[in-house]
This record gives sequence, structure tokens and C-alpha cells, in this order.
Amino acid sequence: MERLAGKAVYIYYAILEKCLAPTLQMSAPPLDLAQGGFRPARSSLDQVLCLTELCRLHRLHHKVPPALAFLDIKSAYDTVDRRIIWHALAPTSSPSLLRLLQHLFDDVLIEFLLNNHRSHQFSPTTGVLQGSILSPFLYSIYINTLPALLRPHPPELPPATISDLTSTLTCLLYADDVVLVGTPATIRYSLTVCEEHSHSLGYRWSPSKCVILSPPSPSADPPTYQLYNTDLPTLDNFSYLGIPIKPGGQIDTKALITHNTTKALTSMHLLSSIGVNGSGYNRLTSTRLYHQFIRPQMEYGLAIATPTKGQQQQLERAQYICIRRLYNAHLRSSTHVMKHLTATPSMTTRLHTLQLKFVHRATHLPHDTLLFQLISVLPTPRTRKTPSLWHKLLQQPLASQLIQIDPLLKIPMTKKHRSRCIRWRLGWLTGGSRKPCTCQAPISKTHIISCHHHHARLSINSSLTSDPLSYILNRLPHHPPASSSTRARWLRSWSTIKAILLELEYLQHPQHQETAEPDDDPFITVVSGS
Repeated sequence: MERLAGKAVYIYYAILEKCLAPTLQMSAPPLDLAQGGFRPARSSLDQVLCLTELCRLHRLHHKVPPALAFLDIKSAYDTVDRRIIWHALAPTSSPSLLRLLQHLFDDVLIEFLLNNHRSHQFSPTTGVLQGSILSPFLYSIYINTLPALLRPHPPELPPATISDLTSTLTCLLYADDVVLVGTPATIRYSLTVCEEHSHSLGYRWSPSKCVILSPPSPSADPPTYQLYNTDLPTLDNFSYLGIPIKPGGQIDTKALITHNTTKALTSMHLLSSIGVNGSGYNRLTSTRLYHQFIRPQMEYGLAIATPTKGQQQQLERAQYICIRRLYNAHLRSSTHVMKHLTATPSMTTRLHTLQLKFVHRATHLPHDTLLFQLISVLPTPRTRKTPSLWHKLLQQPLASQLIQIDPLLKIPMTKKHRSRCIRWRLGWLTGGSRKPCTCQAPISKTHIISCHHHHARLSINSSLTSDPLSYILNRLPHHPPASSSTRARWLRSWSTIKAILLELEYLQHPQHQETAEPDDDPFITVVSGS
């Protein structure tokens, strides 16, 4: 009972914070342009793209790649002096809102449970609550004075030139993730400013977790960087917000795709062990689980990356492995029909779709976002001729059939019958190792259709289609037909379809033992309307 009451309080607390979040964001002092964490119309990919663009603009302006310093704050949320936040909110927030926030974060009691023993309750003097909806935004207010200290003069919005923007943006903040951009000399100066800022606010950087990405130095003695008189490690790669960054500020696309595919295949192996495979959940459910949980792991960061053809093939191969697991297919079996059944696009198509969506979204961002300010100063390429791809697209007819999920995965039927229908679609009932037909001729799809008289048994003219079984499977009804004659015709056709598929099952598996038909066939129930 006590545990249930605790969960109810937690849910109420989360709902209250969710309701307070918009009011807090509207009444809080404006955050610095460099802050992109947990703010409306800003995402982690926006922040990474801004970083890479700032580095590119730095190379154009200074003729050398920039140095990058990725800084980590030790126990960031736990060391926050809440008095600084309340002082920053006081001039712009209503007294009632401020008192409510102080009550939510100051009047907190903590206890530890260890070996069935509870500690004495105590109230933390510093920190914002981990897992709180409001904590990231409150932390942004707490750290908001840092960017202004790191720039030589306040930014002018909108910036007049690229030089104006790059000279004022020397750092980017995403909650407690801080990155410094500049020359080796300016980075060393910025580290000194960061150290002084930590002393003034009462937090501490973690030098062992900070990373320097320094461009190649012509001198034999590369520059060193320090925090609290401790040398910062220099690496060849760093994962910023989940995206690998190379020295010079470019996305390491090879490392990104390798990481994404490895992570996705590991997750797919885990889901396969709990039923997301050909013998567990039905194909449609398994595919939807793949679309929701596995494929996004492969797609993260692709919207702002530029994979090569080989890297795109690496993504395709990873998707092939996942799809074959959904069908318990052979390692070398084709996945074209499997993808068509569930309307699963290729990873190359997904790459183009994600990039198109990202570009479309970027053109509709609010004017106070950093990405919008960067786009506003970038030179717009002017071409005299319409790009050939766009020209070809304009000439194509707009009326094309939409890709959709195969109806066989949605029409009610038993698992046994759906499996045989899908295997006919995939060509497995007439493929695999060569087995003789009842007439002792080798089995093939063309031979089976002719030898077993599919056209006559299904009452379909041979001039209409060469594959009558697939033809009629494409027309299976989803709802009860209106007329009784149509219902009777479909009931007869369904019996014939089941008989044909059972014959093929026996040809492929002579030792197969057919189980008794259920009394309530789902397809018959739908067609008869009962």
C-alpha cells in the first residue's frame, strides 16, 4: 500500500511539472543563443549540425581547422546551487510560480534503502532532481552566464556576415554538454574562463572526462590544454550527443554507421529471443516492432550525415539480417518480397526521406534558433539550369500506386493458413531443394500452376493472369461482401485456396501431419458476417 501511494505521488508530481513547464519557459529570462538543450524547436541533431557548420565556417574564415574541447561537468545536476536559479528567475517570474518551484525543489527529503534498512531522512542543500521534467531547463538557467563570458562581444541578431556569427559563437551548450570551438590559443583562454566560472557558481569540471579534438599540428610539440592544472586527454574521435565527431569538427560517418548497425543488430537479437521472429508474433506485429524499436537505432544521425554508397550498403545489409530474422529465412534468401509485404522501404529510401524531412523542418524554425541564424548567413547557390533529378521528377506522372502493407498480413485467418499464403508469396512453397511433383516432374511455380490446374479450380481465365492463386489472394475481402452470392463464391474459393496450399505443403514436406481445422475459421467468420 505504501509503495502504491508513493507511485501515485510520483505520477502527480510528473503531471504537475508537465503543466508548469510551458509557464516556466515563457516567464524565464531568455536563454543564450548557444543553448540548445531541451528547448522547443531544437533537437540534438540541430545542435550537432550547428557544431559542424561552425567548424566549417571557422575553416573558411581562419584557413585552418578549429580545435574542439568537449567538457564534462562532474555530477552536474547534483552540484547546482538552486539559489542562483531562484535569483535569475525572480525578476521575470511571478512570485507564486517562484514559490511553487522553490517548494518542489527545496522542500525535498531523501532516504536510502539498503539491505531492508532505511536511513534517516535528510534534505539536499544543492542540486536539481534527477528525472524531473523541469530540471534540464532549470539547469540551463543555472549555466546560462557561461556563453556570454566566452565571447568577445554580444551577438547581433540577425548576423550581418558569417564572420560576425563565428566570432561570437565560441561555445555550444546542450544542458550539461559543453563544447568549445576556436583556435588552440582561444581554447586555452576559454578553459581558463570555464575554470573561473565553475569557482564562482560552485560546480566543478571533470578533467578526466573532458576531451580535446585538436587539428594536426605541424610542430613536433603539439599544444596542451589544462583544467585545474590537469592535462586534458586528446583523442581522434568523440561522440557528441551520440554522433561521432572527427578532429576539425566533421561527422565521422563511418563510425556512426558502424555503431548504429552494431547496436541495431544487438537489439534485434534480443527481441528475437522474446518472440520477434518467424515462429513468434505474426509477421505484421514483428515488422511493426522492428520499425518502432530497431530501425530508429540505425537511422539516428542519418538526416545530417552523408554516407557513401558503401556505407549505405552496410545499412542495407543490416536491415536484410533483421528482416530475415522476422521470417526465419535463410541467410542468403532475397528480402525483396518480404519488404514488399510489409511496405518496408530500403535504407537508402529512408536516408533520403529523413534528410528531406530535416531540410523541410529547418526552413520553418523560429528565428531565435541557432540553426535558423546559421542558415540565414549561408550563401545560397544559384544555378541557371534546373537540376536534372528535379527535372525528371517533374516529368513523372503523379498518379502512382502508393506502397502499402500486403493485405495478407491484415486479413483474419489462422496462423497456419497465413503462413502458407506468405510462403507462396515468397516462393518458398515451390522453391528450395528440388522435389518431384505427383507427376514426377521437378517442382516449379509454373509447373505447379499447370499440373494442379489452378486456373480451372479457381475459375480464373488463363488470359487474365498467369498466376491465379496470387491473383485471388490479392482480392481477398476485408469485410463481409454485400451480396449473398459473392459471399458464397468467396467461401468456395477459400476452400479451394486452402486445398491448393495444403497440396503444396505435402509436396514440400511429405512427412507433414495436418492438424484438424478449427470450428471457427476467422476468414469464414468475416466473409459470412457472423
